[in-house]
Amino acid sequence: MSKIIKINSLSILLIIILIVTIVVFLEFPFISYDSGYYLSMMREMHAGNLYFKDIASPYNPMAIVLMSLSFLLSPTYSFEISLFINLTVITASGFVLYKVMELINKKKPLHLFLSLSFIALCFIYDGNHLMLEPFSVLFQLVALYFYLKFKTTHTSILIFVSGLFVACAFLSKQYGLFILLPIGIDILLSKKTSQILKNVLLLTLGVLLPITLMFMYYLTFGIGFFEFLEFILGQGVKLDSGFGTGLDTTFKFRHLLSAFLYAPLVLVIPVLIFKIKKSKGLLFYILLTNSSLTPFLFGVYDHYYQYIFAYFILLLVHCLTFSNVKIPKTIFMIVLFFGLAKITFKLISEIKHQIEDSNIQRKNKLVLKDVIPEKSTVYLSGVSPAFYFLGHYKSINLKRIGFSFPGYFYPKTILNNLKPGDYLILTDVYLNDYKNYSHLFEIQHAYLDGEDNSSIPITILEKR
Repeated sequence: MSKIIKINSLSILLIIILIVTIVVFLEFPFISYDSGYYLSMMREMHAGNLYFKDIASPYNPMAIVLMSLSFLLSPTYSFEISLFINLTVITASGFVLYKVMELINKKKPLHLFLSLSFIALCFIYDGNHLMLEPFSVLFQLVALYFYLKFKTTHTSILIFVSGLFVACAFLSKQYGLFILLPIGIDILLSKKTSQILKNVLLLTLGVLLPITLMFMYYLTFGIGFFEFLEFILGQGVKLDSGFGTGLDTTFKFRHLLSAFLYAPLVLVIPVLIFKIKKSKGLLFYILLTNSSLTPFLFGVYDHYYQYIFAYFILLLVHCLTFSNVKIPKTIFMIVLFFGLAKITFKLISEIKHQIEDSNIQRKNKLVLKDVIPEKSTVYLSGVSPAFYFLGHYKSINLKRIGFSFPGYFYPKTILNNLKPGDYLILTDVYLNDYKNYSHLFEIQHAYLDGEDNSSIPITILEKR
C-alpha cells in the first residue's frame, strides 16, 4: 500500500509539472521551423488551395488538416489553438497508452506514472511545437489497442478497426506505417492457421479503406492513381533532391540511452528479458520497439523520438509482468524518483528557453517587417520557415516548392523560380551558394537577434 501511495504522489507532482509546462507553452508561443512550415501550408489550404495538387509537400495531409481546424475555430487565426490541439493529442496518446497497459496487467498506479512520463518525454522532444508525430502516434496506439482487444476477444471487426487506425497513422505521417510490420508478423505467427487469411484480409481492408477514400477525393480534382501514390509516399516534390535536411546526422545509440534516463526503468529491460517466464507476447513487443526505430533510417530529429517512447514503455510493462526478476521496492522508487527529477529539471530548462525564444521571435518579426513588406513573395534560406507565416509571405512557387526547409532545393532551382520583385533572404551559411548571382539582385543587410544576446547577420536580395 505504501508503494502505491508513493507512486501516486510522484504522479501528482508530475501532473502539476505538466500543467505548468502546458500553460507556459501556450502563454509564450514560439513558432519553430516545422511549425512555420505547417502553418504556412494551413493558411494556403484555407485560402482555397488543394494540398498536394496546389501546395508542394512531401508529407501526408491528415495531421495538418486536423491542426488546421484552428482556422475554423478563430476568426483571426490563433497559433495557440493549433498548439493546444497538438498538446491535447499528446495527452490523449498518454491516455490510450494507459488503456493499452491495462490489457497487460492491472497495476494502475505504475501505469499512470508511466503514461505521464510518456507525455513529459513527448513535451521534451519537440512537444512544444506543431508536429505530425503526435497524431501519427495517437492513431498507432489506438490501432494497437484494438488489435490487442482482438487477440483477447477474437471479435473480427476489431482487427478491421485496427487497420483503419493504422491507415490514419500513415496518412498523418508516412513513418507511422511501421506499426503494420509487428501486427502483420504477429498475425502470421498465430497458431490458429485457419484464421490467418481472414485476419490478414480484414486488416488489409481496414488499411486500404481510408487511403481509398482519400484517393477518390483527389480523383475528383483530376489526380490519377499513380500521381496520388507518389504524393502519399512522399515522392510528389520532384524539382530536384537538393542537399536534404537531417541527412548529415547519424543515429547514435548513446542518444537513445540518454533519452531513457528520463524513464530509467526502461534501462532494466535487458535484465528482465533474460529472466522472463514463458510469455507469448514477448516477441510482439520486441518487434514493436525495433520497428519504432525505423524512422531514424531516414533522418535524426528530436521529434522522431516520439515514435519510440510508448513501445519501450509497453515492453517494460510486459517484462515486469512476466519476468522472474523482482526489483526491490526501495530501488524501484529511487529509480522512479530519479526519472521524475530528470524530467522536472529538463522541463524547467525547456520553459526557460521557451520564454526566451518567444521574446526573441517577436523582436525578429518586427525587424523583417521593416525590410520586407507583408505578403511579399519570399524564399528563406537559413532564416526559419516560421517567418513565412509570421510575415504572411507567399511562396516563390507554391505548387512545386511550397515553403520548404533550407537545403531541399539547389540554389539554381531557387533562382529559376524567382521573379522580379521577389525576395531571397540568406544567412551567412548560405551566402556562398549565391555569390555568383549577386548582380541579379538589389542587396540590403539586417541583423536578427539570436540566443545569448548574439546577432545573426542576414542578407536580403530583391530580384531585379
